[in-house]
Amino acid sequence: MMRSSNLSNGKHLETKIQNRLNLFKNVEQPRHIYKCICFAITRKCPLECRRCFFCGSRDGESIDIADAQTIIANLPNDLEVITLSGGEPFANIELLFDILGEIKNRNFPELSQISILTTGIWATNREYVKEVVRELIDLDVNMFAIGAFDKWHYEAGLKKELPELLVKALKEDFGAIEPKWKSNEDILREVYSHNLYVRPMANNTAIPAGRGLWALKDDEKGITLEPHFMCRGFLNTLYGYAYYVNFNGELHFCANFSAKPLGNLKEESFNSILSRSKEDKFLQMIHEGDMVAFAEKYFGLSKEEIERELKDWGREGFCTRLFIEYFKDREDKPIMHRIYEFERSKINQ
Repeated sequence: MMRSSNLSNGKHLETKIQNRLNLFKNVEQPRHIYKCICFAITRKCPLECRRCFFCGSRDGESIDIADAQTIIANLPNDLEVITLSGGEPFANIELLFDILGEIKNRNFPELSQISILTTGIWATNREYVKEVVRELIDLDVNMFAIGAFDKWHYEAGLKKELPELLVKALKEDFGAIEPKWKSNEDILREVYSHNLYVRPMANNTAIPAGRGLWALKDDEKGITLEPHFMCRGFLNTLYGYAYYVNFNGELHFCANFSAKPLGNLKEESFNSILSRSKEDKFLQMIHEGDMVAFAEKYFGLSKEEIERELKDWGREGFCTRLFIEYFKDREDKPIMHRIYEFERSKINQ
Protein backbone atom coordinates (compact mmCIF):
# COMPACT_ATOMS: atom_id res chain seq x y z
CA MET A 1 0.00 0.00 0.00
CA MET A 2 2.82 2.39 0.89
CA ARG A 3 4.58 1.60 -2.40
CA SER A 4 1.42 2.44 -4.35
CA SER A 5 1.06 5.70 -2.44
CA ASN A 6 4.67 6.65 -3.16
CA LEU A 7 4.21 5.89 -6.86
CA SER A 8 1.06 7.99 -6.92
CA ASN A 9 2.81 10.89 -5.19
CA GLY A 10 5.72 10.58 -7.62
CA LYS A 11 3.42 10.75 -10.63
CA HIS A 12 1.61 13.74 -9.15
CA LEU A 13 4.94 15.53 -8.63
CA GLU A 14 6.09 14.88 -12.19
CA THR A 15 2.74 16.00 -13.60
CA LYS A 16 2.78 19.18 -11.52
CA ILE A 17 6.33 20.01 -12.62
CA GLN A 18 5.58 19.34 -16.28
CA ASN A 19 2.41 21.42 -16.23
CA ARG A 20 4.32 24.39 -14.83
CA LEU A 21 7.19 23.96 -17.30
CA ASN A 22 4.70 23.80 -20.17
CA LEU A 23 3.18 27.07 -18.98
CA PHE A 24 6.33 29.06 -19.63
CA LYS A 25 8.13 26.95 -22.24
CA ASN A 26 7.88 29.81 -24.75
CA VAL A 27 9.00 32.45 -22.23
CA GLU A 28 12.69 33.27 -22.34
CA GLN A 29 13.01 34.06 -18.64
CA PRO A 30 9.89 34.16 -16.47
CA ARG A 31 10.21 36.54 -13.53
CA HIS A 32 9.02 33.90 -11.06
CA ILE A 33 8.24 30.23 -11.58
CA TYR A 34 6.28 29.48 -8.40
CA LYS A 35 3.90 31.41 -6.16
CA CYS A 36 5.50 32.77 -3.02
CA ILE A 37 4.81 35.09 -0.11
CA CYS A 38 7.57 36.20 2.26
CA PHE A 39 6.15 37.28 5.62
CA ALA A 40 8.47 39.37 7.83
CA ILE A 41 6.71 38.73 11.13
CA THR A 42 9.07 40.77 13.32
CA ARG A 43 11.79 43.40 13.18
CA LYS A 44 13.18 42.11 16.46
CA CYS A 45 16.75 40.82 16.20
CA PRO A 46 19.50 40.78 18.84
CA LEU A 47 22.29 41.36 16.31
CA GLU A 48 21.50 44.77 14.71
CA CYS A 49 23.87 44.21 11.76
CA ARG A 50 25.18 47.30 9.98
CA ARG A 51 24.08 45.91 6.62
CA CYS A 52 20.49 45.05 7.60
CA PHE A 53 18.12 46.53 5.01
CA PHE A 54 15.20 45.72 7.35
CA CYS A 55 16.81 47.57 10.30
CA GLY A 56 16.55 44.55 12.60
CA SER A 57 16.64 45.79 16.19
CA ARG A 58 16.61 44.40 19.74
CA ASP A 59 13.43 46.37 20.41
CA GLY A 60 11.94 45.90 16.94
CA GLU A 61 8.21 45.57 16.40
CA SER A 62 6.39 42.26 15.89
CA ILE A 63 3.04 41.59 14.33
CA ASP A 64 0.09 40.98 16.63
CA ILE A 65 -1.21 37.41 16.35
CA ALA A 66 -4.76 38.62 15.67
CA ASP A 67 -3.47 40.67 12.73
CA ALA A 68 -1.42 37.69 11.56
CA GLN A 69 -4.58 35.57 11.55
CA THR A 70 -6.32 38.14 9.34
CA ILE A 71 -3.35 38.34 6.98
CA ILE A 72 -3.14 34.55 6.62
CA ALA A 73 -6.88 34.38 5.95
CA ASN A 74 -6.42 37.01 3.22
CA LEU A 75 -3.60 35.20 1.39
CA PRO A 76 -4.39 33.54 -1.96
CA ASN A 77 -5.46 29.91 -2.16
CA ASP A 78 -2.91 29.16 -4.89
CA LEU A 79 0.06 29.96 -2.64
CA GLU A 80 2.85 27.39 -3.11
CA VAL A 81 5.67 28.73 -0.92
CA ILE A 82 5.63 30.83 2.23
CA THR A 83 8.74 32.12 3.97
CA LEU A 84 8.70 33.46 7.52
CA SER A 85 11.46 35.93 8.23
CA GLY A 86 12.35 38.95 10.30
CA GLY A 87 14.38 40.37 11.91
CA GLU A 88 15.06 37.07 13.58
CA PRO A 89 11.81 35.07 13.77
CA PHE A 90 13.16 33.02 16.69
CA ALA A 91 13.52 36.24 18.71
CA ASN A 92 9.75 35.91 19.17
CA ILE A 93 9.47 32.13 19.14
CA GLU A 94 5.94 31.91 20.57
CA LEU A 95 4.68 34.17 17.80
CA LEU A 96 6.54 32.08 15.22
CA PHE A 97 4.86 28.87 16.38
CA ASP A 98 1.45 30.54 16.63
CA ILE A 99 1.73 31.81 13.05
CA LEU A 100 2.84 28.40 11.78
CA GLY A 101 -0.20 26.92 13.50
CA GLU A 102 -2.44 29.43 11.73
CA ILE A 103 -0.86 28.55 8.38
CA LYS A 104 -1.42 24.85 9.03
CA ASN A 105 -5.05 25.48 9.99
CA ARG A 106 -5.56 27.57 6.84
CA ASN A 107 -4.74 24.42 4.84
CA PHE A 108 -3.57 26.02 1.58
CA PRO A 109 -4.29 23.36 -1.07
CA GLU A 110 -1.17 24.06 -3.17
CA LEU A 111 1.31 24.87 -0.38
CA SER A 112 4.46 22.76 -0.90
CA GLN A 113 7.15 24.57 1.04
CA ILE A 114 7.23 26.47 4.33
CA SER A 115 10.58 28.13 4.85
CA ILE A 116 12.10 29.90 7.84
CA LEU A 117 14.90 32.43 7.36
CA THR A 118 17.04 32.52 10.50
CA THR A 119 20.55 33.34 11.68
CA GLY A 120 20.63 30.26 13.91
CA ILE A 121 21.47 32.40 16.94
CA TRP A 122 19.01 30.32 18.97
CA ALA A 123 20.83 27.00 18.28
CA THR A 124 22.63 26.91 21.61
CA ASN A 125 22.78 23.12 22.07
CA ARG A 126 22.00 20.09 19.96
CA GLU A 127 19.21 18.61 22.07
CA TYR A 128 17.36 21.90 22.10
CA VAL A 129 17.79 22.22 18.33
CA LYS A 130 16.42 18.71 17.81
CA GLU A 131 13.42 19.45 20.02
CA VAL A 132 12.58 22.70 18.21
CA VAL A 133 13.13 21.27 14.73
CA ARG A 134 10.83 18.31 15.49
CA GLU A 135 8.07 20.72 16.47
CA LEU A 136 8.65 22.82 13.35
CA ILE A 137 8.52 19.76 11.09
CA ASP A 138 5.23 18.80 12.76
CA LEU A 139 4.00 22.23 11.61
CA ASP A 140 5.09 21.39 8.03
CA VAL A 141 8.28 23.48 7.92
CA ASN A 142 10.54 21.89 5.31
CA MET A 143 13.11 24.56 4.44
CA PHE A 144 15.61 26.21 6.78
CA ALA A 145 17.43 29.12 5.12
CA ILE A 146 20.29 30.06 7.43
CA GLY A 147 21.50 33.52 6.46
CA ALA A 148 24.38 33.89 8.86
CA PHE A 149 27.73 32.87 7.42
CA ASP A 150 29.21 36.29 6.71
CA LYS A 151 31.26 39.03 8.32
CA TRP A 152 28.26 41.23 9.10
CA HIS A 153 26.65 38.74 11.45
CA TYR A 154 29.96 37.81 13.07
CA GLU A 155 30.81 41.49 13.54
CA ALA A 156 27.44 42.01 15.27
CA GLY A 157 28.17 39.22 17.75
CA LEU A 158 26.91 35.97 16.20
CA LYS A 159 29.07 33.02 17.21
CA LYS A 160 29.81 31.00 14.08
CA GLU A 161 29.35 27.69 15.88
CA LEU A 162 25.62 28.37 16.43
CA PRO A 163 24.48 28.37 12.77
CA GLU A 164 27.04 25.60 12.12
CA LEU A 165 25.36 23.48 14.80
CA LEU A 166 21.94 24.10 13.28
CA VAL A 167 23.13 22.99 9.82
CA LYS A 168 24.86 19.94 11.29
CA ALA A 169 21.79 18.87 13.29
CA LEU A 170 19.43 19.33 10.34
CA LYS A 171 21.66 17.21 8.10
CA GLU A 172 22.71 14.49 10.52
CA ASP A 173 19.64 14.17 12.76
CA PHE A 174 16.88 14.90 10.25
CA GLY A 175 18.39 14.06 6.86
CA ALA A 176 18.05 17.58 5.46
CA ILE A 177 19.75 18.19 2.13
CA GLU A 178 21.09 21.33 0.48
CA PRO A 179 19.18 22.44 -2.64
CA LYS A 180 21.15 22.40 -5.87
CA TRP A 181 19.35 24.88 -8.06
CA LYS A 182 20.52 24.58 -11.66
CA SER A 183 17.46 24.86 -13.90
CA ASN A 184 13.78 25.73 -13.65
CA GLU A 185 13.01 22.02 -13.46
CA ASP A 186 15.45 21.53 -10.55
CA ILE A 187 13.91 24.45 -8.69
CA LEU A 188 10.35 23.20 -9.16
CA ARG A 189 11.32 19.66 -8.19
CA GLU A 190 12.79 20.89 -4.92
CA VAL A 191 9.93 23.28 -4.16
CA TYR A 192 7.21 20.70 -4.86
CA SER A 193 8.90 17.60 -3.40
CA HIS A 194 8.11 18.25 0.29
CA ASN A 195 11.66 17.11 1.14
CA LEU A 196 13.50 18.71 4.07
CA TYR A 197 16.10 21.25 2.97
CA VAL A 198 18.74 23.40 4.63
CA ARG A 199 20.38 26.29 2.82
CA PRO A 200 23.43 27.89 4.48
CA MET A 201 23.80 31.41 3.10
CA ALA A 202 26.58 33.99 3.14
CA ASN A 203 26.66 37.53 1.82
CA ASN A 204 29.87 39.38 2.51
CA THR A 205 28.77 42.28 0.33
CA ALA A 206 26.01 44.61 1.47
CA ILE A 207 23.39 46.53 -0.44
CA PRO A 208 23.09 50.21 0.56
CA ALA A 209 19.49 50.00 1.74
CA GLY A 210 17.90 50.26 5.18
CA ARG A 211 20.62 50.59 7.83
CA GLY A 212 23.16 50.06 5.07
CA LEU A 213 22.32 53.53 3.70
CA TRP A 214 24.13 55.25 6.55
CA ALA A 215 26.11 52.57 8.40
CA LEU A 216 28.25 51.26 5.54
CA LYS A 217 31.54 52.70 4.39
CA ASP A 218 31.88 53.42 0.68
CA ASP A 219 34.17 50.44 0.05
CA GLU A 220 31.71 48.09 1.80
CA LYS A 221 28.77 48.77 -0.48
CA GLY A 222 27.72 45.92 -2.73
CA ILE A 223 26.78 47.74 -5.92
CA THR A 224 24.29 45.81 -8.07
CA LEU A 225 24.17 46.98 -11.66
CA GLU A 226 21.50 45.37 -13.82
CA PRO A 227 19.81 46.48 -17.07
CA HIS A 228 16.39 46.16 -15.42
CA PHE A 229 15.16 46.30 -11.85
CA MET A 230 13.49 43.26 -10.30
CA CYS A 231 10.27 45.25 -9.95
CA ARG A 232 9.69 45.31 -13.70
CA GLY A 233 6.68 43.12 -14.48
CA PHE A 234 5.79 42.61 -10.81
CA LEU A 235 2.05 42.59 -11.57
CA ASN A 236 2.40 39.58 -13.88
CA THR A 237 1.33 36.51 -11.92
CA LEU A 238 0.63 33.96 -14.66
CA TYR A 239 3.86 31.99 -14.22
CA GLY A 240 4.41 32.70 -10.54
CA TYR A 241 4.91 35.58 -8.13
CA ALA A 242 6.85 36.75 -5.09
CA TYR A 243 5.40 39.39 -2.80
CA TYR A 244 6.48 40.57 0.64
CA VAL A 245 4.39 41.26 3.73
CA ASN A 246 5.79 43.11 6.72
CA PHE A 247 4.83 43.11 10.39
CA ASN A 248 2.12 45.74 9.93
CA GLY A 249 0.42 44.01 7.00
CA GLU A 250 1.74 46.09 4.10
CA LEU A 251 1.99 44.08 0.88
CA HIS A 252 5.05 45.00 -1.21
CA PHE A 253 6.58 44.00 -4.53
CA CYS A 254 10.12 44.35 -3.11
CA ALA A 255 11.84 42.94 -0.02
CA ASN A 256 13.23 46.38 0.87
CA PHE A 257 9.70 47.48 1.89
CA SER A 258 10.53 51.09 0.97
CA ALA A 259 8.32 51.43 -2.13
CA LYS A 260 4.65 52.29 -2.26
CA PRO A 261 2.79 49.24 -0.90
CA LEU A 262 0.16 47.58 -3.03
CA GLY A 263 -2.19 47.56 -0.05
CA ASN A 264 -2.58 46.13 3.45
CA LEU A 265 -3.54 42.51 4.08
CA LYS A 266 -5.04 43.43 7.45
CA GLU A 267 -7.71 45.34 5.53
CA GLU A 268 -8.41 43.40 2.32
CA SER A 269 -7.61 40.18 0.53
CA PHE A 270 -4.57 39.57 -1.64
CA ASN A 271 -6.72 39.06 -4.73
CA SER A 272 -8.58 42.32 -4.12
CA ILE A 273 -5.32 44.23 -3.62
CA LEU A 274 -3.77 42.77 -6.75
CA SER A 275 -6.83 43.51 -8.86
CA ARG A 276 -6.89 47.13 -7.69
CA SER A 277 -3.11 47.52 -8.12
CA LYS A 278 -3.38 46.66 -11.80
CA GLU A 279 -5.47 49.82 -12.22
CA ASP A 280 -3.13 52.03 -10.17
CA LYS A 281 -1.24 54.36 -12.53
CA PHE A 282 1.76 54.76 -10.22
CA LEU A 283 2.21 51.01 -9.75
CA GLN A 284 1.61 50.43 -13.46
CA MET A 285 4.43 52.87 -14.24
CA ILE A 286 6.89 50.84 -12.15
CA HIS A 287 5.52 47.55 -13.49
CA GLU A 288 6.16 48.69 -17.06
CA GLY A 289 9.24 50.90 -16.70
CA ASP A 290 10.76 50.02 -13.30
CA MET A 291 12.67 52.59 -11.23
CA VAL A 292 14.13 54.30 -14.28
CA ALA A 293 10.66 55.45 -15.33
CA PHE A 294 10.03 56.60 -11.73
CA ALA A 295 13.28 58.61 -11.69
CA GLU A 296 12.58 60.20 -15.05
CA LYS A 297 8.92 61.04 -14.51
CA TYR A 298 8.88 62.16 -10.85
CA PHE A 299 12.36 63.61 -10.45
CA GLY A 300 13.26 64.62 -13.99
CA LEU A 301 16.56 62.76 -13.89
CA SER A 302 18.41 62.35 -17.16
CA LYS A 303 19.89 59.05 -18.31
CA GLU A 304 23.35 60.33 -17.38
CA GLU A 305 22.20 61.27 -13.86
CA ILE A 306 20.53 57.89 -13.41
CA GLU A 307 23.69 56.08 -14.53
CA ARG A 308 25.75 58.12 -12.07
CA GLU A 309 23.38 57.38 -9.18
CA LEU A 310 23.40 53.67 -10.03
CA LYS A 311 27.19 53.64 -10.11
CA ASP A 312 27.36 55.29 -6.68
CA TRP A 313 24.50 53.46 -4.96
CA GLY A 314 23.65 50.38 -6.97
CA ARG A 315 20.18 49.24 -7.91
CA GLU A 316 18.83 48.83 -4.36
CA GLY A 317 20.35 52.01 -2.95
CA PHE A 318 19.13 54.04 -5.91
CA CYS A 319 15.60 52.70 -5.46
CA THR A 320 15.53 53.29 -1.70
CA ARG A 321 16.89 56.82 -1.98
CA LEU A 322 14.25 57.70 -4.59
CA PHE A 323 11.44 56.53 -2.33
CA ILE A 324 12.88 58.30 0.72
CA GLU A 325 12.74 61.54 -1.27
CA TYR A 326 9.29 60.74 -2.68
CA PHE A 327 7.75 60.06 0.74
CA LYS A 328 9.68 62.75 2.67
CA ASP A 329 6.73 65.10 3.22
CA ARG A 330 3.88 62.66 2.68
CA GLU A 331 1.58 61.27 5.35
CA ASP A 332 1.06 57.96 3.55
CA LYS A 333 4.70 56.85 3.79
CA PRO A 334 5.30 53.10 4.36
CA ILE A 335 6.26 52.18 7.90
CA MET A 336 9.88 51.46 6.92
CA HIS A 337 10.46 55.16 6.25
CA ARG A 338 9.47 56.03 9.81
CA ILE A 339 11.81 53.29 10.99
CA TYR A 340 14.66 54.72 8.88
CA GLU A 341 14.14 58.09 10.55
CA PHE A 342 14.06 56.55 14.04
CA GLU A 343 17.05 54.25 13.51
CA ARG A 344 19.13 57.00 11.99
CA SER A 345 18.32 59.36 14.86
CA LYS A 346 19.81 56.85 17.32
CA ILE A 347 23.27 57.53 15.88
CA ASN A 348 23.26 61.05 17.33
CA GLN A 349 21.90 60.09 20.75
